[in-house]
Amino acid sequence: MIQLPIIRDEYELAKKEAENLGHLNRSILKGKGNLAGILGELAVLRYFRYLGAVRENTYNWDLSVSGFKLDVKTKQRTVDPQPHFVGTVPDYSNQDCQAYVFTSVRFNNDLPVSITLCGWMGKEAFKREASFYKKGDVSPENGWVCSMDCWVLEYKKMKPIQSLDCGLLMHSQLN
Repeated sequence: MIQLPIIRDEYELAKKEAENLGHLNRSILKGKGNLAGILGELAVLRYFRYLGAVRENTYNWDLSVSGFKLDVKTKQRTVDPQPHFVGTVPDYSNQDCQAYVFTSVRFNNDLPVSITLCGWMGKEAFKREASFYKKGDVSPENGWVCSMDCWVLEYKKMKPIQSLDCGLLMHSQLN
């Protein structure tokens, strides 16, 4: 996992975008997770900028690098993520991306403190490796109650972000 600091300019941009975004359809936190989600996207953009990453923020993906489409999935937390913590993808998600990047934004009260790039998985590999939880299921690992049907995978079972770094570098050189 790679921990990144919060950058003031990104925070100000994310705050403005989060307010403008409002409450999205099917939002678990009724729009209160927008800031964390946008900060996650901006952190991944910052990390892969040297490869020409572009934030496109479509329904199907958030970023692309030389045509490789990434969707960023962010958790809002009060503690730093641990390897046994999980990343989730809602079951209804039918996004046309090639991979998911999982991030965690740690908050102290209402202020973001840090962003962790927790791991990544190709879309198809994620569905093969992840466990399916129905709404109301309780995770045996941590007692988390699932608020909607979703796919869940521990960070330690994901690929490290550095391996995506190398893969995207090779992908960008082929295009």
